[in-house]
Amino acid sequence: MVFENTLFEAAAGAYSNVEDMLNYSKALLEPYSSDHAPDELNVLLSGHIPVLGPSFRERSYAMGWIRTQLPGVLGVMGENIGILGSVEELPLLGKGSPSMICLYHQGSTAGYYSNIALFPETKSAIVVLANSISLTDFPDTISQSIAQVLFDFPDPVDFVEFTKDTRAKLISQYEKQAAAIAARRRLDTQKLPPKASS
Repeated sequence: MVFENTLFEAAAGAYSNVEDMLNYSKALLEPYSSDHAPDELNVLLSGHIPVLGPSFRERSYAMGWIRTQLPGVLGVMGENIGILGSVEELPLLGKGSPSMICLYHQGSTAGYYSNIALFPETKSAIVVLANSISLTDFPDTISQSIAQVLFDFPDPVDFVEFTKDTRAKLISQYEKQAAAIAARRRLDTQKLPPKASS
């Protein structure tokens, strides 16, 4: 395992699948959606500190979850925001729809992306797991695409165009890096001699 015996081992230490994650989601949503949720669950899924504030609607950290009031911006802990550079570049999900809460978690490391989104008011969950790394955080956009169909948002985001734009921005960043490396390259350097074997 890449992260074995490191600080990040806990993040990659659980092997799971969509069915397991949906069962986990159900275990969280059933009591949380009732009037008698355990105190521990209320603490776990309540907002504790603002995330990328200020924000007109709620966007807070909830012990591993990002708690966001829709209409709002999701994906703030994923790769797309890193590619685009700011929260303002991410799409506004649920524009024109009634307010609802989404709790989500995104993950990535060498070889995978993941996204889990919980919607307590409707006891709905979306889980997208991918065993590859691409030029965008596609589990994030797939999850949001499913959400806007599931809840029939009246002003849907064109995630195909969003993905094309995000991909193009990432490629341009690599092109700039390649140009910077090429500009500093010295063509007259000598090849290093092979290391002596011990």
